[in-house]
Amino acid sequence: MARYRPVSPEHTWRSSKSAELTISERYGELYLLTTPFANTIGCFQIVPRIAAAEAGLSQEEFLNVLERLNSRRIASFFEEGYVLVRSWFRHSSWESTLQGNVAKAALREISALPPAVCDQWCQAAVEVGVPEEIVRSFVPEVSPLEGACKDLTLLSNAPAEPLAHNNHNENVTQQRTTNRTRITRDTRGGSRGIDSGLAFEPAVLAHRELLGSLLSRLPLDAAQDIVDELAGVLEAAREGKHPGITGRTPRGWIAAMASKWKTGDFILDLGQSVQARRAQRALPQPPLPEPTDKVTAISNLQALRPMLRATGSTR
Repeated sequence: MARYRPVSPEHTWRSSKSAELTISERYGELYLLTTPFANTIGCFQIVPRIAAAEAGLSQEEFLNVLERLNSRRIASFFEEGYVLVRSWFRHSSWESTLQGNVAKAALREISALPPAVCDQWCQAAVEVGVPEEIVRSFVPEVSPLEGACKDLTLLSNAPAEPLAHNNHNENVTQQRTTNRTRITRDTRGGSRGIDSGLAFEPAVLAHRELLGSLLSRLPLDAAQDIVDELAGVLEAAREGKHPGITGRTPRGWIAAMASKWKTGDFILDLGQSVQARRAQRALPQPPLPEPTDKVTAISNLQALRPMLRATGSTR
């Protein structure tokens, strides 16, 4: 483990990309740049529970920060706990990492990456200015490098929604379009709008945009099952009856459920109670009685008084 990690003041505080970050996102990037889990190439495995504790956050808060850094293309979180810090070579000189004595350690670390994660590291390195020929000297068989990458867990190519921010105020709100696209999907395929036809319980409202975009290419009933399963899992986790989506980001969990549905392995479990509750709410309710007018109410009270007096006298 290195005793020191370089952090570029220019890229941290004065770049156009850093100017868009919220306080928690800045903190998250600084943690990933300096974490004891880090290696020389900026792509390494972490234990979310330990990383969250080191950062002074709950695991849910930590994974939420990773999700936001992913949407800004600063870091990506993959299965098996791999984190790719996409901004790594904006802070660490690639010349001192991929050349000279350190290059041997870099080669060992690159060779140990899963193939799909390695491809993403190659793309990210080229995106921040590492010459392609240098990258290919470490990974000759890498696919064509076009300077653009797609997260492994991303199921649709919908662009990340921009985030409104105020670096002096941690109350960050996402900019949301007032008129949502609503496109129906027929059984032959195609994609829906962000949330067309889907019902969202309060527990999943924070993930509404993510659910709508990642599930847009699934049949409506399948997408609804996954939405309801997530709601059931989160509700049970809050009651201490389920571990929740521990070890995954919301994006990763949703993507995994979508993959299971495609292979026929998805099972609706905790979502069943969510659907039953929603069906109960949809049932017609008995009409409320008409309110009693004032004259009738006074008359009824006067009729009750003798009965109340008689009851009191018998005691």
